[in-house]
Formats: sequence, C-alpha cells, structure tokens
Amino acid sequence: MALYCLLATATSHTYAQIKPAAIKNTKEIKQTSQEEKLARQLFQSLKTRNAQLFESLYPVNEEYRQLLQLMVEYKLAGLTPENMEAMVLQHQQQSAGACAADFRRLVKQADSAGIRWSNAVYKDFLFQPYIKNNFPRKYLNGDIWCMYGKTEFVIEGIEALETPAGFRLQSIQGIRKIEDSY
Repeated sequence: MALYCLLATATSHTYAQIKPAAIKNTKEIKQTSQEEKLARQLFQSLKTRNAQLFESLYPVNEEYRQLLQLMVEYKLAGLTPENMEAMVLQHQQQSAGACAADFRRLVKQADSAGIRWSNAVYKDFLFQPYIKNNFPRKYLNGDIWCMYGKTEFVIEGIEALETPAGFRLQSIQGIRKIEDSY
C-alpha cells in the first residue's frame, strides 16, 4: 500500500483505457495480458477462498525492494535510499498479516452482500493503466465485473504495479453487489 501511495503521488501520468471483451467463461481465453491474468487469479482466489493464491498476488520482499529501488533511481515522490530501507523493513514485518486480513475482509464483504461464489462467473476487467513519464513500470487501477445468476457484482478499486513477473496487487477497495442488475 505504501508503494502505491508513493507512485500515485508522483503525478504527471499518461492515461490510456483498455476494455477487454466481455467473457462468459474463464476457460475461453487462450492468451491473456498480464493485467487480465492478475484479474482472473484474483477472482479465482476469492471464488475458491484460496488465501495462499490471494497472497501470492502481492509483491514478495525482493519485488518490493526492486520497485522501490526504481523509484529512488527515477527520483519519484522524494524517496531516498534511507527511507527505502525503512519501507522494505516495514513491508517484511507486516505484509503477510496485512494480506491475510485483506483476504478475510473481502470474503466477509462478499458474504454480507449475499454473493454465491459457487455460481460466480468472471465477466470483465475494466482498468486504466497509468505510466509515469520515463518510469519503466505501469500502475493500474480497475474493477472486475462478475455475475452469479442474474446478479451482478464488482470487485472494485484494484490497484497494482507491474513487476518483471507480472502485475502485483497493492490494494483492493472492496466487493459490492450492483443493485440495479437485470
């Protein structure tokens, strides 16, 4: 989360919007973008209540360190080597617990909204990638649209950063049922 805040405060973004085609079944796509792969894995982790898969979508300590080093190199958000080390240490101490708490929060939100994951279908991932001038990694913000029966719901406010291994989650706002579904 701290990494997202640093990158988001760096301003001067170039905006583009991508809208993938609506998809009825996750098995229908043979090739997917890294963004789509993240969205499908996030959906699958919640649908199957797989906390381990969910936690694997966040940056590991080395990925986090590499992203911070790039931010220092590109002089983003006033990050220095000294405060970078403090952030890496904080990430090492808090990341596992924070991911587990976030997973429980999202599962509880879905349960409270009456979402039946056994019948849930991934529908679409709408997102905007932001590219900081000359920064070699993309940041994205998006929403996963899903259905169960005739009820539509959204996993919203998904924020992620690009790493060499693909996109890694930074935060997820929440899950809510869309009241004006079919």
